[in-house]
Parts: sequence; structure tokens; C-alpha cells
Amino acid sequence: MTVQITGLPELRRDFSNLTAKMQRGVLRDALRSAARPVVAAAKSKVPVRTGALKKGISQRVSVRGSKAEAIIGFNRKQFYGRFVELGTSHASAKPFLRPALDESQRKIEQAFAEAINRGIERKTAALSAAGDDGGE
Repeated sequence: MTVQITGLPELRRDFSNLTAKMQRGVLRDALRSAARPVVAAAKSKVPVRTGALKKGISQRVSVRGSKAEAIIGFNRKQFYGRFVELGTSHASAKPFLRPALDESQRKIEQAFAEAINRGIERKTAALSAAGDDGGE
């Protein structure tokens, strides 16, 4: 899934006024917020035998250059999660990650937009405060 910030010229302008480090921080926080509903939905949908797979569902966020991504999956110890999700020649698939993503689409977009707005406002206020202090 790809989310692109379009429209809202003021938002884009304010975002571009932030330092690169601030932009990465805002994006990282927004991706974390957007991934939470998917993680919660996946945990509610995963078949539970021992509970280890459910506990192993997590998110990882990365912002490098112009590429920002949130990866939602399971820990390496729960490698068998892919067999549960996709099935094998001996067991039918019991998808939980894809349905969680599909049902969370609107929540993802809303959480991302709110977090981006909140982050930009907070960082812009910090820049303004630093500028005010620097002039005195």
C-alpha cells in the first residue's frame, strides 16, 4: 500500500520547511500510527494454538532518503506464520495479515493523516520557538 501526500499545499509547504531530520521523525511517527490498526486487526484474526504467533506479530518502520515503509509481520521465531497465512501442500491457508490490511485501509489513512498533521504542527512550533529565542 502506498500513501502519497497530495493536495493540501500548506501541508506540503510546512513539511518542506522542516529539516530533513524532522521530516524523517514525522514520517516515522506517522507510519507507526498507521501500522497500529493493522497489527491489532492481525492479532485479532490470527489462529491461536499456543499464542506465540499472535505475540510475535509486530511492526518495523524505516525511513531512508525518500523511501519510508512500515513492515508488519511476525518475528523470525514465528517463521511458520507464512505457512499459516499462505498454506502449504498439507494445510490450507488461514490468512490473517492480508485481511487485516484490507479491513484497516480507512483507519490507516486516517491515522497517517492525523499523525502527519500533528507532527508537522509540533515541529513547526518547535522551529518557531527556536527562532524566537534566537533573536533575543
